[in-house]
Amino acid sequence: MVPDESERFADRAEAGSALADEISRYLREHGVAERPLVLGMSRGGVPVAAEVARAIGADLDVIVVDAVGLPWKPDFKVGAIAENGPMVINHDKLTRADVATNDLAPSLSAARTELFRLADLYRDGRPATDVADRTVIVVDDGMQTGVRARAALRALHAGMPAHLVFATPVCAAEASGALEVEADGLVHLRCPCCFSATGLWYRDIPELTDADITGILRAERTLATAG
Repeated sequence: MVPDESERFADRAEAGSALADEISRYLREHGVAERPLVLGMSRGGVPVAAEVARAIGADLDVIVVDAVGLPWKPDFKVGAIAENGPMVINHDKLTRADVATNDLAPSLSAARTELFRLADLYRDGRPATDVADRTVIVVDDGMQTGVRARAALRALHAGMPAHLVFATPVCAAEASGALEVEADGLVHLRCPCCFSATGLWYRDIPELTDADITGILRAERTLATAG
């Protein structure tokens, strides 16, 4: 599905600002009064999450998520993993590739190593923010299959958050149902039935570098300290 021009977001900042309004409504309806924690999924979710956190007065951190490909064909992604969490598999792709889960062990090991490296880089060596007993809002810039989102949410379950929400400007209708057992709530602005690519829903959606993510998080930490 190619979205109508009127449905597209100018960029991630505009999407984050609009998403913040919807999240604020959700928090009011669910009686959440304490300061939430917003976690931006790397990479594209971080600038969206920064806008959300600023608008609703929340703390901001990153949750690093990496796709897992076939050992002999890394670009063919069959799953995802987040920091300290289990791998979530896209079973349709795994079946199509005629591959057993055990065959992914080398890719999984490499992905875990990369997760730890990126987490340390993005946070400048700081530990991840404790999610225990907090309202945690996981934010991405779009959700197509839900595999990455489920990986992030499952990784956070062990931290025992009080209320776990997934929020995104746009998500595929067919994938949203899979999150119902992973999150306490789902917040979105667009939920098309025929979703082909997140990028189609933005007029400007540049590729983000590690330096971009680190810069956003540093800037937000500086603002939080100054405030």
